[in-house]
Amino acid sequence: MIAKRYIWYFVLTLLAGIVLLLVMLMRSDQPGAVRRQLETGPRPADLASSQATPVHLYFADKDNQFLMAEERVLKSPKAPEFFARSIVEALIKGPQQGLARTIPAETAVRAVYLTPQGI
Repeated sequence: MIAKRYIWYFVLTLLAGIVLLLVMLMRSDQPGAVRRQLETGPRPADLASSQATPVHLYFADKDNQFLMAEERVLKSPKAPEFFARSIVEALIKGPQQGLARTIPAETAVRAVYLTPQGI
């Protein structure tokens, strides 16, 4: 029962962060600012200049009580929106070391947005 509570806390925190991000995008101080949107995978030119970067992805333990870090090495293109997309897609693919998923496998990334401030 406690494990489900922690998962719900994680999901609610994630949703609150998404809502906060959307509110910040809607109330941009610079109305004419260009927002970059990424709806497709990385372009070959972006991957050519990418380098391997270690990241920590967090998944639930077997009892669903705690979040445990799993280190992965992801390609890091120069454009941060491509790197952000690859991190979220790695979370969706799930763990590789016997941990439990924190995001359903059916989830898909539709778009990634960055403000001029890099948020």
